[in-house]
Amino acid sequence: MSKNRKGKKNKRKNKNSKQQIKQDQSSTEVSDDQSGAEVIHPAIDYLRKWKHDRSNWSFKKIRQVWLLKNMMDTDKINQNDFKILLKYLQGLKGSARDTTLKLAKEKMDEADSTDSSKVQEVIESPQYKRLLEVLRILT
Repeated sequence: MSKNRKGKKNKRKNKNSKQQIKQDQSSTEVSDDQSGAEVIHPAIDYLRKWKHDRSNWSFKKIRQVWLLKNMMDTDKINQNDFKILLKYLQGLKGSARDTTLKLAKEKMDEADSTDSSKVQEVIESPQYKRLLEVLRILT
């Protein structure tokens, strides 16, 4: 195969990868009206497979990125899945760990600088409690 044909093939592959990333980022947990079955975001499925079926699990950067980006969102990651995510975070290494820790510290600084009239509200929020747990795991 010529270099030009390989280049075109790689461009198509990259385009398909970008489309997959957009689909992954836009899909969320929703309920299917017809069957009543819950549609699970692929990253949540990835996390559950990591916990319960490690032999069939494989690392996927895009899933990890989604989990780390959305870990404070109680609508996207329920409490049971968040507990699994905390265990997953224990094994986090490299730049993913460093970046996650940095962002968590920044969020904590934001919370610390909250107006004194809203401090109690912030401290009692589920996001703040999650933030404390993430910091405890990563530090």
